[in-house]
Amino acid sequence: MGIDFVVFERLEVTILSGHVEGDGIETLQPHLSVEIRSVADPSRIESVLPVPLSYHFEVRDLPKGKHLVQLRSGLPSHTHRFESELVEVDLEKQPQIHVGALKYKIEERHHKQELTPAPVFPLIVGVFVIALVISMPRLKELYQSAVGMT
Repeated sequence: MGIDFVVFERLEVTILSGHVEGDGIETLQPHLSVEIRSVADPSRIESVLPVPLSYHFEVRDLPKGKHLVQLRSGLPSHTHRFESELVEVDLEKQPQIHVGALKYKIEERHHKQELTPAPVFPLIVGVFVIALVISMPRLKELYQSAVGMT
């Protein structure tokens, strides 16, 4: 009679942490999020979390392997140009890692509004109608004098 043992491997918890730095972060913070994608399949998003008020983030229990960490902005791209660093981490080699500062640059896009010339034809018709209305009493007099002469 032997003793049977069942051994469970305790999986090491993965922790990815860092903080956000950039100009105007106080006003941008509600619009920023940290996005973590797999290097093997960049279209697969592993995690998205809003940037907290402390600007420090921590993500636990990501799958081991290589990941891409990047900031994303929720502001419209037609009004703001947003660029952020792309950091690659390997949670296989180092399951608990602090990526340091994720930095970004943001720039407002100012669109020049081109002045388009006003259409000429409606302007000419409008002036003609006003001239016609103003000259109505004279036209009436001319008509009556022409009818009276015949």
